[in-house]
Amino acid sequence: MISDEDIKYFASVHAGGAIGEMATELLQLREDKTDIEYIRADIHDAEIDVLKADLAASIAVREEMQLGGNRMAESLRFARAETDALKAENANLEFLLQHVIGDHCAPNDCYATGPLTGNPIADLVSCPSCAALDYLASKEGHR
Repeated sequence: MISDEDIKYFASVHAGGAIGEMATELLQLREDKTDIEYIRADIHDAEIDVLKADLAASIAVREEMQLGGNRMAESLRFARAETDALKAENANLEFLLQHVIGDHCAPNDCYATGPLTGNPIADLVSCPSCAALDYLASKEGHR
């Protein structure tokens, strides 16, 4: 490849002639090419800046998602602990209810909770012990 200095020499020696014109045009093309290369480099730098900004935004979104995930995991742990505590309390209350009821044999152990008419069947609106036993039986079926 001919150096720029040699082309400048040809342009000055052959000024006004065809070779001088060609040498001058070649120098101009090389300068234009350099400008294009600079433009391409600027475009490349701009593209890199866009990619860096996109990467930074993606990292920020990922960190926010991780933070949100950590918050959700903490909430889930709290909800599980609360659920476990409620299950334990419920089991304890069911045990106590069963203990309070004891050996309830319907209808001999039932008592009336409705208006008393003198008729044991008509007076039996709802027996609390029977209702509690029904509740405990329904819980057994769902475990």
